[in-house]
Amino acid sequence: MMFARFAVVVTVCIPVFAEGTGEFAQTIKPVLSENCAACHNPNRAKNRIDFLKANTEADVSANRGLWRDVAAQLRNRTMPPVETKLTEGDRLRVSNWIDNRLRETACDGGEYAGAVAVRRLNRREYHNTIRDLMGVDFNVSELFPSDGTGGAGFDTNGETLFIPPIMMERYLEAAQQILDRAIVTPDLSAAYTAARMIPAIADDAAARELAVGGEVSVAQSIYLDGNYDVRVTVGGAEQKGRLLL
Repeated sequence: MMFARFAVVVTVCIPVFAEGTGEFAQTIKPVLSENCAACHNPNRAKNRIDFLKANTEADVSANRGLWRDVAAQLRNRTMPPVETKLTEGDRLRVSNWIDNRLRETACDGGEYAGAVAVRRLNRREYHNTIRDLMGVDFNVSELFPSDGTGGAGFDTNGETLFIPPIMMERYLEAAQQILDRAIVTPDLSAAYTAARMIPAIADDAAARELAVGGEVSVAQSIYLDGNYDVRVTVGGAEQKGRLLL
């Protein structure tokens, strides 16, 4: 009996990527180096970006805020600021590539993927805040419009909780109503005698004699809108005068 031996050779191909061989190094970086590196280089550190240092897509993803600004500057045509050979095609291609790269790697940073959108309180949060701070159970549903959900079903979506002009008007109206309920003021009632209007004279009779043919005045602060009765009594039937409010 004869046995044959066979040698099986398995070849495993492991791709090796050298630094600087990706799409960024081949098509994006040359455009930036030609049109931007003259100002943005290690010798001029105040210009913030070193286009000669970035070699891979990972360098773009690692400094997201900076490269987002690069894309915006290119798209808005604010950079380069001087005459340049940068074509419109290259300008849009580079800015779009940066935007797409940042979008594709948005979740690579872990649970915190970016800044949270600044938003206003929704109706439920506003109601709870006013109740806790002012002790007023204010029904916001009668004054504020319904909160948008943006299609996701959540009323805490920052993209929909912005402040349009009509909402600012409703906030001012709500603030006035809340303050009217939180600040309790007594009924406005005040009486002034001639002696009070002329403090230097304590005797009412002397004050009346001094006021004949002259002028007296008093300032009274009014803190509530409403209808008020003003009564003026002048001694003597022959005396005439004029009352100004």
